[in-house]
Order: sequence, then C-alpha cells, then structure tokens
Amino acid sequence: MKALSTATIAAVLAAAATLATAETQQPSAFASTAAQSGMIEVALGGLALQKSNDTQVRQFAQKMIQDHGQANQELYSIVKREGLTLPTKLDAKYDAIVTRFNAKSGAEFDKAYIAHMVKNHADELTLFESASRLSDPGIAGFAQKSLSMLQEHEQLAEHLRGTGLRTASAQ
Repeated sequence: MKALSTATIAAVLAAAATLATAETQQPSAFASTAAQSGMIEVALGGLALQKSNDTQVRQFAQKMIQDHGQANQELYSIVKREGLTLPTKLDAKYDAIVTRFNAKSGAEFDKAYIAHMVKNHADELTLFESASRLSDPGIAGFAQKSLSMLQEHEQLAEHLRGTGLRTASAQ
C-alpha cells in the first residue's frame, strides 16, 4: 500500500467535510439561520443610521437595510411556498448583539459595526455556499443568487475597515 502525502490527506478530509456540511444541512435550518442573519443586518444597519457620524458607514448601513430587507422578503416567500415557517424576530443571541451595539456611538460604533460586518459576511458566505448545494431547489437557488450580494457586502465592509474610518467626530 502506497503512503499518501499529508497534503493529499488534508485535501480529501477538506472535501469530505464540505460535502458532509452540504448534505447534512437541512433547508429549514439554513432558512432559519439566514433569516436571523438577515434580520440582524437590517437591525444593525438601522442603528448605524442613528449612531454613526461617518457618511460612508451610513451609506453602507442603508445598503445593508435595503439589500438584506429585500433578500429577507424573498426568503420568506420561498419558505412560505414550501410550507416552512421562519422566525419573525431576533432570537436571544442576535438580540444581545443589537443590545451591545446600542451601547456604542460615533467612532467606537463605526469600528465595531464594520468589524462585525466583515466577520458576519464571511460567515454568511460560508453558510450560503454550502446551502447552494442543498437538494431543495428553492432554498439552493436563493442561496446561490445571494452569493454575489454577500461577496459585494464583504468587499465593501473590508474597504471601509481599511479606510481607518475617519469619522467626523474623530477629525
């Protein structure tokens, strides 16, 4: 028996993990997580409009509200057709995040908000990439369609993080 290289073993294990995630993820679990994630994007975007002094952060927040609000409506339509139900309000985990952000303002809020947006969109990309391979065509199609939006959002958030967030309050 030939010995396999460490790189080959690692590649096989990574591929198996990806397939296992895609195959074991249930459409209803994905939809519920996606709904929570979309709702927090909208909620934090609303807070950013109230608390940020940075024009770019406020424009980004408005985009999050618009894009994720629209995606949430689309997801709810798909789920309704399939006879599934989704949460209509944030669960305790996400509500605690909103509470934590509500205590911040100005430059402190901006930096925390953008850092959260970078991480959250990276997590969403992983989730949606996996869900795009689900056997449910409605949910998989929604996930696939959403990927370009999420990639754009992640890039915008990365750009904002890289600008150093020169807020009016910090100038």
